[in-house]
Amino acid sequence: MLKNLKRIALGTFKSVGLFRLSAGSEWRRRRLLILCYHGVSIDDEHEWDPTLFVSAAVFEERLRLFRDGGFNVLSLKEGLERLYNGTLPPKSVVLTFDDGTFDFYHRARPLLKKYQFPATVYLTTFYCHHPRPVFRLFASYLLWKARNTFSGGPLLDLDSVFDLGAYTRHVDTMFERRAHATPALPEGART
Repeated sequence: MLKNLKRIALGTFKSVGLFRLSAGSEWRRRRLLILCYHGVSIDDEHEWDPTLFVSAAVFEERLRLFRDGGFNVLSLKEGLERLYNGTLPPKSVVLTFDDGTFDFYHRARPLLKKYQFPATVYLTTFYCHHPRPVFRLFASYLLWKARNTFSGGPLLDLDSVFDLGAYTRHVDTMFERRAHATPALPEGART
């Protein structure tokens, strides 16, 4: 519910022009905007979970907006240093990415190079040592991909096609609740 209220508020601010008014203000000039991305879709991940992934087209559109809008895209180090010593240029932005997975290398990195923008990548070291998919995300995505195609076939002796969309939402909810209900597993016990 809080997420929906936030989206409504941001949409309202945008529609009444509040973002445009604040963009050139002294208040905004003294602030560093840090944008945090999780991933840039290789295929259709942004359709599956738009809270985790943005399409390559949308990401490039944002980079173009930064360039054409006169934004100063800084590295995280430079942005923080300039913020703390009071030399932050107007319209300063920092780009960060979580996890450092293949989608960053394959989609985001070429676009960042094209626009000559720096970015900070937070690397998930657990998966550097244990190169395998994040099971919860992997399972949810696979169920979403197969949502209208799974059938029992001759193995289960069923002629009907199952809608896995509802099951996918159930699995996502189950994993979210489990994450809050159980303590974090030690590194060696994760799969």
